[in-house]
Amino acid sequence: MQRLSLDAAQTVSSNSTAKQRTAQGAWTDLALHTLGWKAFQDLCAHVCEDVMNVPVEVYREAQDGGQDAVFVSKLAGRDGNSPITTAQCKFSSDGSRRLKLTDLAEEVQHITALNEKGQVDRYLFMTSMSVSGPMAIAIKDRLRGLGVIHPHVFGKEYLVRIIRGNARLRALVPRVYGLGDLSMILDERRAAQTKSLLGHMASSLRAYVPTGPHVRAVRALSKHKIVMLVGNPATGKSTIAAVLSTIAADSPNHVCYKADGPKELLENWNPEESGGFYWIDDAFGPNQLREDFVDHWISIMPKLQAATAAGNSFVLTSRRHIYEAAKPKLGTRNHPLFRDNTAIVEVGQLSEIERRQILYNHVKSGRQPKQWKLAVKKTLDLLSMESTFTPEIARQIGDPAYTANITASYDSLLKFVRENRAFLLQTVGELSKAHRAALTLVFLHRGRMPVSGPLPEVQEIVVRFYDVSREALAESLNELRESFLVEVADGARRDWHFKHPTLSDALAASLREAEGMRELYIRGVGVETILSEVLCDGVEHIPDAVVIPKSLNALLVDRLVEAPDDGSRINRLLFHFLWQRASDDVFRQVLEKDRVILSRKAWASREIAFDPKVNVYARAFSVGLLPAELRPDIAERIENDLIYSNDASFLDREDILALLSPLTLVKLSRRINSEVIPVLMERIENTSENPDSGLTPQENFEDIEASLNYLIEFYSGEIDDLPALTEMEKLISSNIDTLVRKREEEERERDEDDWRWQEISARSSTPPTPPSPSQIRSSPSQGRSIFSDVDE
Repeated sequence: MQRLSLDAAQTVSSNSTAKQRTAQGAWTDLALHTLGWKAFQDLCAHVCEDVMNVPVEVYREAQDGGQDAVFVSKLAGRDGNSPITTAQCKFSSDGSRRLKLTDLAEEVQHITALNEKGQVDRYLFMTSMSVSGPMAIAIKDRLRGLGVIHPHVFGKEYLVRIIRGNARLRALVPRVYGLGDLSMILDERRAAQTKSLLGHMASSLRAYVPTGPHVRAVRALSKHKIVMLVGNPATGKSTIAAVLSTIAADSPNHVCYKADGPKELLENWNPEESGGFYWIDDAFGPNQLREDFVDHWISIMPKLQAATAAGNSFVLTSRRHIYEAAKPKLGTRNHPLFRDNTAIVEVGQLSEIERRQILYNHVKSGRQPKQWKLAVKKTLDLLSMESTFTPEIARQIGDPAYTANITASYDSLLKFVRENRAFLLQTVGELSKAHRAALTLVFLHRGRMPVSGPLPEVQEIVVRFYDVSREALAESLNELRESFLVEVADGARRDWHFKHPTLSDALAASLREAEGMRELYIRGVGVETILSEVLCDGVEHIPDAVVIPKSLNALLVDRLVEAPDDGSRINRLLFHFLWQRASDDVFRQVLEKDRVILSRKAWASREIAFDPKVNVYARAFSVGLLPAELRPDIAERIENDLIYSNDASFLDREDILALLSPLTLVKLSRRINSEVIPVLMERIENTSENPDSGLTPQENFEDIEASLNYLIEFYSGEIDDLPALTEMEKLISSNIDTLVRKREEEERERDEDDWRWQEISARSSTPPTPPSPSQIRSSPSQGRSIFSDVDE
């Protein structure tokens, strides 16, 4: 697990005696003028919401070309207890400009109109320009003359001080990290840690837009200490996670870690310690669901809840289709805040305003020539309305390396957005042979290749397959820097990573489509990658899997039997592969080549029916490849799990039941009646008397009901002889109804208490929290398009 903590800052401090750490003053000049007018408006909105506690309910751009904006907070009228607040933000791209009284002249008409509506009781004038004391007094006097009761003026000096002192504000408006040297905002230790956390993403913040999902994630993490970011590829999950981690970097008591999956987390954390920040990317698998990851999460969830209660924070990310596949397997073992979606943030659901701003930022700051920007800017407004648009597509549009196959016309750009995967594959396919070899080399290192040098055996395979020299490979890696590849620091080590995970997906797709490339893949990648990502031809489709043709079965078998006997993770992956991913031919060849594989130990699943090793035994028995000496042991385990753990999940599986002898089945049926059914009845009574308040009434009985349903199905022809089964069915239903009524009654009592309290404190109560600034709709601007200066 990568520790992203104080190490970098400590290195600076210990290795440098000449340069002493110095305190940064509150008025250090930040380049606010480089934010751009829209990002400055977002900053002002978040200062209102999260610093001044002034909820922004109305947002409209001024009529002067969209450069200024007005926020109105309708807390109460002049007759109420709280004054209505209007915030005017005024941006200037001139870093040396100072606010003058004449700058207020163009706002007089707006303020007069607001005064007539009773919306200037309290007026906040916020600007990116410097404001002197005498000028602030003069402007306040002028505002009072226009009817403002409580005028306030906040210039660059105030905003810099707020930015320096508020980590959450910086997380909500992460572009402030791109305003220059981080030591302008943070001390050296925090600056070094923040650079480490953001890694290669720091340079991309100049184009980053804090969207609605971003704001919801910041607030969910602040409130619950845990959040899961779920979305499709290319929607910005990892970028949001990196920004969230900067909140922890600001605390002197926090140590930050980044883990690849729960296994790495389990090996490196102490849930009893406090003050840790844990970022788990691709929490349930990077491309496909990892069954072993699900098992790890089932075991770790109770510890996770204890760890958040102790003051630790967690950010998980997952592709949507992978988490959807994991949810039913997690069941009630999932985290309560994930089960009810309280701490789940859907990433990728962008408003039209957000899509427009993202596209503007990437084209504006991108490497496209000015002529190209000039040619496309009239079509960008329409393009941003496309619902399939993602931040990664915007980045590609801003980079000429990705747009060689499109023109500046709207139809061509729209096709690029809607068929981006095909264009990406085409772009990769049209790179030079040396460039494709370089990307393949990084891919075969699972997207994380040491800059100091690749694995010699993998490099040799790529050199031979592409017929390129090692020198050409090294040159190509550097030539692809920042367009397709980035260097990422991990402590003292530096690795080549893909600029975005979609490039790894594109490489995997090219491997699936070319047999020669698939041979390269099997020979080059590690056996764990094969077990996790490969699928034999003819087996039921798994999304994003690399399908291996029958002609390569012998080579695949050779790699599979090389899998080390680690007694845990690799063995479980191997059994899972043989169960669900291996064709009959590959399955038979592996067992015939190495019968000892079946004797390997592996982590058992919670339910027999989903245990990879048990399923491999059942498959081996069905084709006559299960050694006779192994059958009694597996039969004993199946019987014990049913009797002592009430695991009846296998009773509808004829292939697993076939592992039991006829005599064992007869004895097992008797024990079910005399031992299992009474225990289930007792569990129903205990659950009814002591339900878990963190579960719904239905969830409390979910496991018992599952076992009961398996038993009912198993005894379907003899159900009349086992009245206890139908009795338990009715008892569960009755107990669920009782719990539902009890909870409804408790909720009514709470509602009545809340109503009484509201009656008592009506005059001083705080109104409901309004939508976040990113969710507020802007009225159509009559000014210029946001893209009007995209080519300047």
